[in-house]
Amino acid sequence: MHSDNRVRAVGLKCRPGAAGCRRYYWFAPKAAAKAGYEPTMVRVAGDDTSEMGRLLIESEARRLQADSLRWCAERSTRPVSDGTIAGLIRRYQTDLESPYQEIKWNTRWTYDDVLRRIYMALGKRRLESLKLADFRRWYDEVKLPAKVGGPERVRKAHGLISMFRRLIAYGVAAEIPQCDRLDRILSKTRFKQPAPSRDKLTFEQVEAFVTKAVEMSRLSLAIGTTIQFERRFGNVTSSANGNRLNRASPAPASRSATAAGRTA
Repeated sequence: MHSDNRVRAVGLKCRPGAAGCRRYYWFAPKAAAKAGYEPTMVRVAGDDTSEMGRLLIESEARRLQADSLRWCAERSTRPVSDGTIAGLIRRYQTDLESPYQEIKWNTRWTYDDVLRRIYMALGKRRLESLKLADFRRWYDEVKLPAKVGGPERVRKAHGLISMFRRLIAYGVAAEIPQCDRLDRILSKTRFKQPAPSRDKLTFEQVEAFVTKAVEMSRLSLAIGTTIQFERRFGNVTSSANGNRLNRASPAPASRSATAAGRTA
């Protein structure tokens, strides 16, 4: 300990107080403060006239310093958004804190298809340049019929806007610049929604799907689909699909073989 009893620690500074006492303040590293870390300054309470008081001041200063360095380390490993739609998509898909990591595999396939289309067509657009007119135009373009005289593709267009809402909502939570502004735009804007679908899968469609999944060796997909529609259609696997699943699945070991394996 120094002869003047002042506490020394990284980021800790001493200032004279009233009645000759000393006050201590911890200051965040300049790089952390510049990157947006808070708090940038903390008053560290304690009495440096006793050994215990000095230890408490030093311990608190070390804790504050460690927190700031940990924040910087986490920030450096986090995917960086470059201010474009493509950068926002990359971060949405790779950030471990993104809700994208929690969606089911079958939903993720759907998301990935829409995200890929946005990435290819609009990825270079910068977030600060986006206006309400852009979202309206993209919605109207996607809504156009696939062929002359065909129906408007309202469901597909609405799906595009829904994906933008998810991306920007994540951007708001991740504190990505411009996402707050875009979130306000989309939250105040309404787009025509598709009419509720009245089409229902038939037994034959489910049977064909399971058959194809087995042929492609996608057993988990075939089994999952079978279980999903079992209640609705009864025993789906009672047809030829059941035989296909049985043939494609590895046969369980017999009791005698298992016993032999244990005694070997």
